[in-house]
Amino acid sequence: MPRTSMCAGVGLLLFSVVLLPAANVNRYDDQTAFEADTLSRSIMDFDTVRTACIAIPDAGGLTVNNINFSGGVSRATSSGPCSPPLTAWSGYVLVTRLVIRGDAPAQAFATVTLPAGVTAVGFHLGINSDPVASRIHVALATSDKGEQTFIVDARGTGSGGSRRVDPVFVGFTSSRPISTVRFRVPDITDSNLILDDFITGQSAPPLINATDGVVHGASFQPVLAANTWVTIFGNLLSGASRPWSADDFVGSRLPTSVEDVSVTINGQSAYVCYVSPGQVNALLPVEVQEGPGIVQVSRGELTSAPVTVQVKRAAPGFFLLDPENRRYVIATHADGSLVGKTSLYPGVSTPARPGEIVVFWGAGFGATSPAAPAGELLAAPANLVASPTLTIGGVPAETRFAGLSSTGLYQLNVVVPQELSDGDAAVMVDVDGARTQDNVFMTIQR
Repeated sequence: MPRTSMCAGVGLLLFSVVLLPAANVNRYDDQTAFEADTLSRSIMDFDTVRTACIAIPDAGGLTVNNINFSGGVSRATSSGPCSPPLTAWSGYVLVTRLVIRGDAPAQAFATVTLPAGVTAVGFHLGINSDPVASRIHVALATSDKGEQTFIVDARGTGSGGSRRVDPVFVGFTSSRPISTVRFRVPDITDSNLILDDFITGQSAPPLINATDGVVHGASFQPVLAANTWVTIFGNLLSGASRPWSADDFVGSRLPTSVEDVSVTINGQSAYVCYVSPGQVNALLPVEVQEGPGIVQVSRGELTSAPVTVQVKRAAPGFFLLDPENRRYVIATHADGSLVGKTSLYPGVSTPARPGEIVVFWGAGFGATSPAAPAGELLAAPANLVASPTLTIGGVPAETRFAGLSSTGLYQLNVVVPQELSDGDAAVMVDVDGARTQDNVFMTIQR
Protein backbone atom coordinates (compact mmCIF):
# COMPACT_ATOMS: atom_id res chain seq x y z
CA MET A 1 0.00 0.00 0.00
CA PRO A 2 1.17 3.56 -0.48
CA ARG A 3 3.49 5.17 2.00
CA THR A 4 3.33 8.92 2.43
CA SER A 5 5.48 11.42 4.26
CA MET A 6 2.88 12.77 6.66
CA CYS A 7 0.35 11.84 9.32
CA ALA A 8 -2.80 13.41 7.86
CA GLY A 9 -5.94 11.61 8.88
CA VAL A 10 -4.32 9.71 11.74
CA GLY A 11 -5.15 12.05 14.60
CA LEU A 12 -7.11 9.33 16.37
CA LEU A 13 -4.87 6.36 15.61
CA LEU A 14 -4.24 4.24 18.68
CA PHE A 15 -0.69 2.95 18.91
CA SER A 16 0.60 0.72 21.66
CA VAL A 17 3.71 2.61 22.72
CA VAL A 18 5.82 3.05 25.81
CA LEU A 19 6.06 6.75 26.59
CA LEU A 20 9.29 8.01 28.10
CA PRO A 21 9.42 10.95 30.50
CA ALA A 22 9.78 14.40 28.95
CA ALA A 23 13.56 14.15 28.98
CA ASN A 24 14.22 11.43 26.43
CA VAL A 25 17.42 9.66 27.53
CA ASN A 26 19.11 7.34 25.05
CA ARG A 27 21.56 4.66 26.13
CA TYR A 28 24.65 3.62 24.19
CA ASP A 29 26.69 0.50 24.81
CA ASP A 30 29.15 1.40 22.06
CA GLN A 31 31.58 4.24 22.58
CA THR A 32 31.93 5.04 18.87
CA ALA A 33 28.18 5.48 18.45
CA PHE A 34 28.04 7.60 21.58
CA GLU A 35 30.81 9.90 20.37
CA ALA A 36 29.16 10.23 16.96
CA ASP A 37 26.06 11.62 18.68
CA THR A 38 28.02 13.98 20.91
CA LEU A 39 29.03 17.39 19.63
CA SER A 40 31.70 18.20 22.23
CA ARG A 41 33.04 16.58 25.34
CA SER A 42 35.15 17.48 28.33
CA ILE A 43 37.20 14.36 28.99
CA MET A 44 38.07 13.57 32.57
CA ASP A 45 41.18 11.43 32.32
CA PHE A 46 41.24 9.12 35.31
CA ASP A 47 44.47 7.32 36.11
CA THR A 48 45.21 3.78 37.20
CA VAL A 49 43.75 2.04 40.20
CA ARG A 50 45.77 2.65 43.32
CA THR A 51 46.14 0.12 46.08
CA ALA A 52 44.22 2.38 48.45
CA CYS A 53 41.49 2.88 45.82
CA ILE A 54 41.22 6.60 46.49
CA ALA A 55 43.33 8.42 43.87
CA ILE A 56 41.17 10.68 41.71
CA PRO A 57 42.82 13.39 39.58
CA ASP A 58 40.99 16.50 38.44
CA ALA A 59 37.43 15.32 37.86
CA GLY A 60 36.16 18.58 36.39
CA GLY A 61 33.66 19.35 39.11
CA LEU A 62 32.31 15.84 39.69
CA THR A 63 30.86 15.23 43.11
CA VAL A 64 30.45 11.71 44.42
CA ASN A 65 28.35 11.09 47.53
CA ASN A 66 28.62 14.79 48.40
CA ILE A 67 32.43 14.77 48.10
CA ASN A 68 33.75 17.09 45.39
CA PHE A 69 36.75 15.79 43.49
CA SER A 70 37.70 18.95 41.59
CA GLY A 71 41.24 20.27 41.62
CA GLY A 72 42.94 16.90 41.79
CA VAL A 73 41.79 16.19 45.35
CA SER A 74 42.22 12.58 46.42
CA ARG A 75 39.82 11.47 49.07
CA ALA A 76 38.27 8.18 50.07
CA THR A 77 34.52 7.75 49.99
CA SER A 78 34.83 5.29 52.85
CA SER A 79 37.49 4.62 55.42
CA GLY A 80 40.01 1.83 55.29
CA PRO A 81 41.76 0.01 52.46
CA CYS A 82 39.94 -1.85 49.72
CA SER A 83 38.56 -5.14 50.91
CA PRO A 84 38.98 -7.57 49.29
CA PRO A 85 42.13 -6.31 47.49
CA LEU A 86 41.63 -5.27 43.92
CA THR A 87 43.77 -6.67 41.14
CA ALA A 88 45.22 -3.56 39.55
CA TRP A 89 45.02 -2.89 35.82
CA SER A 90 45.75 0.09 33.65
CA GLY A 91 43.30 2.91 33.22
CA TYR A 92 40.71 2.31 35.90
CA VAL A 93 40.08 3.97 39.21
CA LEU A 94 37.63 3.30 41.96
CA VAL A 95 35.51 6.45 42.08
CA THR A 96 33.21 5.24 44.79
CA ARG A 97 33.37 2.10 46.88
CA LEU A 98 30.27 0.40 48.20
CA VAL A 99 30.77 -2.25 50.86
CA ILE A 100 27.57 -4.26 50.97
CA ARG A 101 27.09 -6.60 53.89
CA GLY A 102 24.99 -9.69 53.44
CA ASP A 103 22.76 -8.73 56.34
CA ALA A 104 22.25 -5.15 55.17
CA PRO A 105 18.55 -4.31 54.78
CA ALA A 106 19.11 -2.45 51.52
CA GLN A 107 22.03 -0.95 49.70
CA ALA A 108 22.15 2.74 48.85
CA PHE A 109 22.82 4.39 45.54
CA ALA A 110 26.17 6.06 44.98
CA THR A 111 25.44 9.45 43.44
CA VAL A 112 27.59 11.36 40.96
CA THR A 113 26.54 15.00 40.68
CA LEU A 114 27.43 16.45 37.26
CA PRO A 115 28.49 19.98 36.30
CA ALA A 116 25.69 22.22 35.00
CA GLY A 117 24.55 21.86 31.41
CA VAL A 118 25.69 18.28 30.77
CA THR A 119 23.51 16.48 28.23
CA ALA A 120 25.92 13.69 27.31
CA VAL A 121 27.68 11.40 29.76
CA GLY A 122 29.67 8.22 29.22
CA PHE A 123 31.90 6.00 31.33
CA HIS A 124 33.29 2.53 31.80
CA LEU A 125 31.54 0.62 34.52
CA GLY A 126 32.35 -2.57 36.41
CA ILE A 127 31.91 -4.38 39.69
CA ASN A 128 34.50 -6.32 41.67
CA SER A 129 32.52 -8.99 43.45
CA ASP A 130 31.64 -12.67 43.63
CA PRO A 131 30.00 -13.69 41.39
CA VAL A 132 31.96 -11.75 38.78
CA ALA A 133 28.91 -11.40 36.51
CA SER A 134 26.44 -9.11 38.30
CA ARG A 135 23.94 -6.40 37.46
CA ILE A 136 24.39 -2.70 38.19
CA HIS A 137 21.46 -0.31 38.33
CA VAL A 138 22.11 3.10 36.76
CA ALA A 139 19.58 5.92 37.26
CA LEU A 140 19.79 9.29 35.49
CA ALA A 141 17.97 12.34 36.82
CA THR A 142 17.37 15.27 34.48
CA SER A 143 16.66 18.96 34.93
CA ASP A 144 12.91 18.46 34.46
CA LYS A 145 12.90 16.22 37.59
CA GLY A 146 12.46 13.08 35.51
CA GLU A 147 14.44 9.93 36.22
CA GLN A 148 15.09 6.84 34.14
CA THR A 149 16.71 3.66 35.38
CA PHE A 150 18.78 1.23 33.33
CA ILE A 151 20.36 -2.13 34.19
CA VAL A 152 23.93 -2.85 33.09
CA ASP A 153 25.40 -6.34 33.13
CA ALA A 154 28.85 -6.22 34.74
CA ARG A 155 31.43 -8.81 33.75
CA GLY A 156 34.68 -10.10 35.18
CA THR A 157 36.96 -13.06 35.65
CA GLY A 158 38.46 -14.95 38.55
CA SER A 159 37.39 -15.19 42.15
CA GLY A 160 38.51 -14.05 45.57
CA GLY A 161 41.75 -12.09 45.55
CA SER A 162 42.34 -12.83 41.85
CA ARG A 163 39.16 -11.23 40.64
CA ARG A 164 39.50 -8.94 37.63
CA VAL A 165 36.87 -6.62 36.25
CA ASP A 166 36.04 -6.37 32.55
CA PRO A 167 34.46 -2.88 32.46
CA VAL A 168 31.72 -2.14 29.92
CA PHE A 169 31.12 1.22 28.27
CA VAL A 170 27.80 2.89 28.99
CA GLY A 171 26.84 6.24 27.49
CA PHE A 172 23.74 8.40 27.68
CA THR A 173 22.55 11.42 25.73
CA SER A 174 19.57 13.38 26.92
CA SER A 175 17.29 16.03 25.48
CA ARG A 176 17.62 17.93 28.76
CA PRO A 177 20.56 18.47 31.14
CA ILE A 178 21.50 15.47 33.25
CA SER A 179 21.90 16.52 36.88
CA THR A 180 22.95 13.27 38.56
CA VAL A 181 23.89 9.70 37.74
CA ARG A 182 23.23 7.17 40.48
CA PHE A 183 24.64 3.66 40.79
CA ARG A 184 23.56 0.68 42.84
CA VAL A 185 25.20 -2.73 43.01
CA PRO A 186 23.49 -5.99 43.97
CA ASP A 187 23.23 -7.28 47.55
CA ILE A 188 26.64 -8.92 47.51
CA THR A 189 29.10 -8.77 50.40
CA ASP A 190 32.06 -6.47 49.76
CA SER A 191 30.92 -5.30 46.34
CA ASN A 192 33.13 -2.61 44.82
CA LEU A 193 31.70 -0.33 42.12
CA ILE A 194 34.27 0.82 39.60
CA LEU A 195 34.00 3.77 37.20
CA ASP A 196 36.51 5.17 34.74
CA ASP A 197 36.88 7.37 31.67
CA PHE A 198 34.02 9.54 32.79
CA ILE A 199 33.11 11.77 29.82
CA THR A 200 30.69 14.68 29.95
CA GLY A 201 29.66 17.21 27.36
CA GLN A 202 26.86 18.48 25.20
CA SER A 203 24.69 16.39 22.89
CA ALA A 204 24.65 17.60 19.32
CA PRO A 205 21.63 19.82 18.64
CA PRO A 206 19.29 18.86 15.80
CA LEU A 207 20.74 19.61 12.37
CA ILE A 208 18.44 20.36 9.41
CA ASN A 209 19.86 19.50 6.00
CA ALA A 210 21.17 22.56 4.20
CA THR A 211 19.62 21.45 0.88
CA ASP A 212 15.93 20.47 0.75
CA GLY A 213 15.89 20.13 4.53
CA VAL A 214 12.40 21.61 4.88
CA VAL A 215 9.87 20.66 2.21
CA HIS A 216 6.15 20.36 1.56
CA GLY A 217 4.95 17.08 3.04
CA ALA A 218 3.13 16.05 -0.15
CA SER A 219 4.98 17.61 -3.09
CA PHE A 220 8.44 17.71 -1.45
CA GLN A 221 8.81 21.23 -2.85
CA PRO A 222 10.39 24.07 -0.79
CA VAL A 223 7.18 26.16 -0.73
CA LEU A 224 4.72 25.90 2.16
CA ALA A 225 1.41 27.37 3.31
CA ALA A 226 -0.52 27.65 6.54
CA ASN A 227 -2.12 24.41 7.74
CA THR A 228 0.23 22.40 5.52
CA TRP A 229 2.12 19.23 6.33
CA VAL A 230 5.87 19.81 6.32
CA THR A 231 8.65 17.22 6.18
CA ILE A 232 12.02 18.05 7.71
CA PHE A 233 15.16 16.05 6.90
CA GLY A 234 18.45 16.02 8.77
CA ASN A 235 20.26 14.63 11.79
CA LEU A 236 17.43 15.39 14.15
CA LEU A 237 17.47 13.00 17.10
CA SER A 238 18.76 9.69 18.31
CA GLY A 239 16.58 6.94 19.62
CA ALA A 240 12.89 6.37 19.13
CA SER A 241 11.00 6.66 15.83
CA ARG A 242 7.24 6.82 16.03
CA PRO A 243 4.12 8.70 14.92
CA TRP A 244 1.94 10.57 17.36
CA SER A 245 -0.38 8.40 19.43
CA ALA A 246 -3.59 8.93 21.36
CA ASP A 247 -1.52 9.53 24.51
CA ASP A 248 0.09 12.58 22.90
CA PHE A 249 -3.28 14.36 22.61
CA VAL A 250 -5.06 16.34 25.28
CA GLY A 251 -8.68 16.07 24.21
CA SER A 252 -8.78 17.26 20.61
CA ARG A 253 -5.62 19.38 20.92
CA LEU A 254 -2.84 18.49 18.51
CA PRO A 255 0.52 17.69 20.15
CA THR A 256 3.32 20.22 19.79
CA SER A 257 5.96 17.62 20.62
CA VAL A 258 6.57 13.88 20.27
CA GLU A 259 9.49 12.26 22.12
CA ASP A 260 10.46 15.77 23.27
CA VAL A 261 10.92 16.89 19.64
CA SER A 262 9.19 20.12 18.64
CA VAL A 263 9.06 22.36 15.55
CA THR A 264 8.51 26.10 15.24
CA ILE A 265 7.97 28.42 12.29
CA ASN A 266 8.50 32.13 12.96
CA GLY A 267 8.38 31.25 16.65
CA GLN A 268 4.97 29.58 16.44
CA SER A 269 4.63 25.95 17.47
CA ALA A 270 3.81 23.45 14.74
CA TYR A 271 2.04 20.15 15.49
CA VAL A 272 4.42 17.19 15.42
CA CYS A 273 3.03 13.93 14.09
CA TYR A 274 6.12 11.78 13.39
CA VAL A 275 9.71 11.72 14.60
CA SER A 276 12.73 9.65 13.59
CA PRO A 277 16.50 10.20 13.56
CA GLY A 278 16.43 11.52 10.00
CA GLN A 279 12.91 12.87 9.48
CA VAL A 280 10.28 14.86 11.37
CA ASN A 281 6.76 15.55 10.05
CA ALA A 282 4.61 18.36 11.38
CA LEU A 283 1.52 20.39 10.54
CA LEU A 284 2.07 24.13 10.27
CA PRO A 285 -0.29 26.33 12.31
CA VAL A 286 -3.21 28.01 10.56
CA GLU A 287 -1.96 31.43 11.72
CA VAL A 288 1.27 31.36 9.66
CA GLN A 289 1.47 34.44 7.45
CA GLU A 290 2.63 34.69 3.84
CA GLY A 291 6.33 35.55 3.48
CA PRO A 292 9.61 34.13 4.79
CA GLY A 293 9.21 31.30 7.28
CA ILE A 294 11.95 30.58 9.82
CA VAL A 295 11.86 26.87 10.74
CA GLN A 296 13.67 25.31 13.69
CA VAL A 297 13.61 21.86 15.29
CA SER A 298 14.20 21.41 19.02
CA ARG A 299 14.91 18.34 21.08
CA GLY A 300 14.34 19.33 24.66
CA GLU A 301 16.58 22.33 25.28
CA LEU A 302 18.70 21.77 22.16
CA THR A 303 17.62 23.76 19.09
CA SER A 304 18.75 23.60 15.48
CA ALA A 305 20.04 26.48 13.44
CA PRO A 306 17.20 28.26 11.60
CA VAL A 307 16.24 27.42 8.02
CA THR A 308 14.24 29.87 5.89
CA VAL A 309 11.44 28.69 3.59
CA GLN A 310 8.87 30.46 1.44
CA VAL A 311 5.29 30.61 2.74
CA LYS A 312 2.38 31.44 0.40
CA ARG A 313 -1.40 31.72 0.81
CA ALA A 314 -1.67 28.37 -0.93
CA ALA A 315 0.93 25.73 -1.80
CA PRO A 316 -1.11 22.86 -3.25
CA GLY A 317 0.56 19.49 -3.57
CA PHE A 318 -0.61 15.95 -4.26
CA PHE A 319 0.49 12.98 -2.20
CA LEU A 320 2.23 10.46 -4.42
CA LEU A 321 2.66 6.70 -4.50
CA ASP A 322 6.18 5.47 -3.89
CA PRO A 323 6.67 3.01 -6.82
CA GLU A 324 8.14 4.16 -10.14
CA ASN A 325 9.88 7.21 -8.70
CA ARG A 326 6.73 8.73 -7.21
CA ARG A 327 5.17 9.28 -10.62
CA TYR A 328 1.54 8.52 -9.69
CA VAL A 329 -0.90 10.54 -7.63
CA ILE A 330 -2.63 9.02 -4.63
CA ALA A 331 -6.28 8.74 -5.64
CA THR A 332 -9.10 6.43 -4.64
CA HIS A 333 -12.26 5.12 -6.26
CA ALA A 334 -15.65 5.86 -4.72
CA ASP A 335 -15.43 2.58 -2.79
CA GLY A 336 -12.10 3.62 -1.25
CA SER A 337 -9.92 1.28 -3.31
CA LEU A 338 -6.68 2.56 -4.81
CA VAL A 339 -6.49 4.10 -8.30
CA GLY A 340 -3.49 2.94 -10.31
CA LYS A 341 -2.38 0.64 -13.08
CA THR A 342 -2.84 -3.00 -12.15
CA SER A 343 0.92 -3.66 -12.02
CA LEU A 344 1.53 -0.85 -9.54
CA TYR A 345 0.08 -2.75 -6.57
CA PRO A 346 -1.05 -6.09 -8.03
CA GLY A 347 -4.42 -7.17 -6.72
CA VAL A 348 -4.96 -3.79 -5.07
CA SER A 349 -4.77 -0.92 -7.60
CA THR A 350 -7.04 -0.50 -10.65
CA PRO A 351 -7.12 2.27 -13.30
CA ALA A 352 -9.67 5.09 -13.30
CA ARG A 353 -12.55 4.89 -15.75
CA PRO A 354 -13.81 7.87 -17.75
CA GLY A 355 -17.01 9.19 -16.19
CA GLU A 356 -16.38 7.86 -12.67
CA ILE A 357 -15.75 10.01 -9.59
CA VAL A 358 -12.28 9.66 -8.11
CA VAL A 359 -10.87 11.26 -4.97
CA PHE A 360 -7.49 13.01 -4.96
CA TRP A 361 -5.57 13.61 -1.74
CA GLY A 362 -3.21 16.48 -1.03
CA ALA A 363 -2.02 19.22 1.29
CA GLY A 364 -1.58 22.99 1.27
CA PHE A 365 -4.60 23.95 -0.88
CA GLY A 366 -5.33 27.04 1.17
CA ALA A 367 -8.01 28.63 3.33
CA THR A 368 -11.36 26.96 3.97
CA SER A 369 -14.81 27.99 5.13
CA PRO A 370 -15.25 27.43 7.96
CA ALA A 371 -11.60 27.96 8.79
CA ALA A 372 -9.56 25.04 10.06
CA PRO A 373 -9.51 25.04 13.87
CA ALA A 374 -6.21 26.29 15.28
CA GLY A 375 -4.35 23.44 16.92
CA GLU A 376 -7.37 21.14 16.99
CA LEU A 377 -8.46 17.99 15.22
CA LEU A 378 -10.81 18.77 12.34
CA ALA A 379 -14.36 17.97 13.47
CA ALA A 380 -16.19 18.33 10.11
CA PRO A 381 -15.32 18.84 6.42
CA ALA A 382 -14.69 22.39 5.23
CA ASN A 383 -14.84 23.77 1.68
CA LEU A 384 -12.02 25.64 -0.03
CA VAL A 385 -12.51 29.40 -0.15
CA ALA A 386 -10.81 29.69 -3.56
CA SER A 387 -12.33 27.49 -6.26
CA PRO A 388 -9.77 25.10 -7.78
CA THR A 389 -9.36 24.34 -11.47
CA LEU A 390 -8.40 20.73 -12.13
CA THR A 391 -7.32 19.13 -15.39
CA ILE A 392 -6.67 15.48 -16.23
CA GLY A 393 -4.71 14.89 -19.42
CA GLY A 394 -5.13 18.60 -20.17
CA VAL A 395 -8.95 18.28 -20.10
CA PRO A 396 -10.90 20.28 -17.50
CA ALA A 397 -12.55 18.01 -14.94
CA GLU A 398 -15.66 18.72 -12.88
CA THR A 399 -14.91 19.08 -9.17
CA ARG A 400 -17.78 17.95 -6.92
CA PHE A 401 -16.00 18.73 -3.61
CA ALA A 402 -12.73 20.41 -2.68
CA GLY A 403 -11.69 21.08 0.89
CA LEU A 404 -10.44 19.66 4.16
CA SER A 405 -11.77 16.25 5.11
CA SER A 406 -9.36 15.50 7.99
CA THR A 407 -6.68 17.31 9.94
CA GLY A 408 -4.41 18.96 7.34
CA LEU A 409 -5.70 16.60 4.64
CA TYR A 410 -7.37 18.04 1.53
CA GLN A 411 -9.75 16.00 -0.59
CA LEU A 412 -10.92 16.68 -4.15
CA ASN A 413 -13.82 14.64 -5.55
CA VAL A 414 -13.50 14.84 -9.33
CA VAL A 415 -15.36 13.42 -12.34
CA VAL A 416 -12.92 11.81 -14.80
CA PRO A 417 -13.55 13.39 -18.26
CA GLN A 418 -15.31 11.06 -20.72
CA GLU A 419 -13.07 11.96 -23.66
CA LEU A 420 -9.82 10.68 -22.10
CA SER A 421 -7.98 7.83 -23.80
CA ASP A 422 -6.36 4.87 -22.13
CA GLY A 423 -2.93 5.44 -20.60
CA ASP A 424 -1.27 7.80 -18.16
CA ALA A 425 -2.84 11.26 -17.95
CA ALA A 426 -1.18 14.26 -16.25
CA VAL A 427 -3.09 15.69 -13.26
CA MET A 428 -2.87 19.39 -12.35
CA VAL A 429 -4.73 21.74 -10.01
CA ASP A 430 -4.60 25.55 -9.96
CA VAL A 431 -5.90 27.29 -6.84
CA ASP A 432 -5.43 30.80 -5.43
CA GLY A 433 -2.58 31.63 -7.82
CA ALA A 434 -0.61 28.44 -7.19
CA ARG A 435 -0.56 25.00 -8.74
CA THR A 436 0.37 21.46 -7.87
CA GLN A 437 3.72 19.88 -8.76
CA ASP A 438 4.60 18.84 -12.32
CA ASN A 439 4.88 15.31 -13.70
CA VAL A 440 2.05 13.77 -11.69
CA PHE A 441 -0.04 11.14 -13.46
CA MET A 442 -3.08 8.89 -13.12
CA THR A 443 -3.73 5.77 -15.20
CA ILE A 444 -6.93 5.73 -17.31
CA GLN A 445 -8.53 2.61 -18.78
CA ARG A 446 -11.97 2.32 -20.34
